[in-house]
Amino acid sequence: GLVEGFGNIIVEAMACGVPVVATDCPCGPREIIRDGESGILVPMDDSEALAQTIHRLLHDRGRRELLAEQGSLRARDFSIGRMVKAYEEFFLQVQA
Repeated sequence: GLVEGFGNIIVEAMACGVPVVATDCPCGPREIIRDGESGILVPMDDSEALAQTIHRLLHDRGRRELLAEQGSLRARDFSIGRMVKAYEEFFLQVQA
C-alpha cells in the first residue's frame, strides 16, 4: 500500500541525532517530521527527488547538523512520559 502507520523508526533515528529524509506518504512521516526543519519530506514515487535530497545532505554538513539537532528535539515530543500523559488526559476527557 501507499499508506504508512506511525513511523517509530523515524522517531528513533531522530532521537539518535540522525538527519531524516522520508517520503511524504499519507499518514505517518508528515505527522512526525516538520518538513525542512526536523527532517525532509520528498514526494512519493520520486526516486530522483529522494536521491537528490540525500546527495545534497551528504555535501552540506551544516544542514545535516541542523536537521539532526532539530530532529532530536522533535523526537522528545514522542517520549514515553509525554505519550503516557497524553493518553491519561485523553481518558480523563472521555470519562467525563
